[in-house]
Amino acid sequence: MDASQEVFLRVFRFLPGFQEESGFSTWIYRIGVNVCKDMLHRRLKRAEQPLEVPDEEDEGRPVDVPDLRYDPERIMEGVELRQALSDAILALPEQQREIIILRDIRGLSYEEIALALALEAGTVKSRLFRARENLRKKLLQNGNIFGVSVSKPVKGGKSDEIL
Repeated sequence: MDASQEVFLRVFRFLPGFQEESGFSTWIYRIGVNVCKDMLHRRLKRAEQPLEVPDEEDEGRPVDVPDLRYDPERIMEGVELRQALSDAILALPEQQREIIILRDIRGLSYEEIALALALEAGTVKSRLFRARENLRKKLLQNGNIFGVSVSKPVKGGKSDEIL
């Protein structure tokens, strides 16, 4: 479908330059062949390989990987989680909310936050730690997140620590 669309676009674009030295159908055919060759060359350059799973005969069979970006359930879960997170951030004390917003939402460095709030960098780090801990507790308390283990242990922390 992409190739046929590209062929018609090129025919439309280059129609004023058609010199009638050959038949119109031959001219369109040549454009179609060139478009298909161009698309094959581009595909080979990208070296797309299908995802395959070995089967009993030790041959790979292609696997369809679903695109979950548009899954209504997943979208709704994301909306609900964002709302729960927003509510939990708004429920934090002002100092903690301010630190969380500046660091985790606005992406400021510790030094930038320290300058903006006239604090020491160490104070920013400790307040951020307390704010995140308070946020985690609020989310767990409201049932918005469940006891999920951290992906990598925190320095000085336990391996079964929650979020």
